[in-house]
Amino acid sequence: MKSVTLELRGKSPVLIFADADLEKIVPDSAILLVMSGQGCARGTRFSVHESIANEDIKLLKELLDQYTSTLGSGPHDIRTTSGSLFNKRHKEIVMKCIEQGKTESELIYGGQAVGDKGNFVQPTIFFKPKLEAQVSTHEIFGPH
Repeated sequence: MKSVTLELRGKSPVLIFADADLEKIVPDSAILLVMSGQGCARGTRFSVHESIANEDIKLLKELLDQYTSTLGSGPHDIRTTSGSLFNKRHKEIVMKCIEQGKTESELIYGGQAVGDKGNFVQPTIFFKPKLEAQVSTHEIFGPH
């Protein structure tokens, strides 16, 4: 028997079961949504037990609201907690992915470009995407 690690298209799931401590797991998982760029082992798909989904989404939105309040204030602002996307072209690609996602699932948070300094895009949450939705099957390399 050998230990191995496989990268399987980079859309790692975060599984949140009914007995999860949401006060702990939501902040820990929220950090995955605010990191711009590439992260091959980052969880970018959340599967949450239906009995706690509404509470999970509520807590997640509250945390993202705090984060987003300073997003786009510029790379030299001490309150900025995340880098912008690499360049304008990268931002355009991410925004096209978000537009495609809107046709394949319900956008419940974010999805907008922010500010005029840098190439910031809000963390974005899609709810109940179709099975083969691009947002579920392709690496977007932007805030998730």
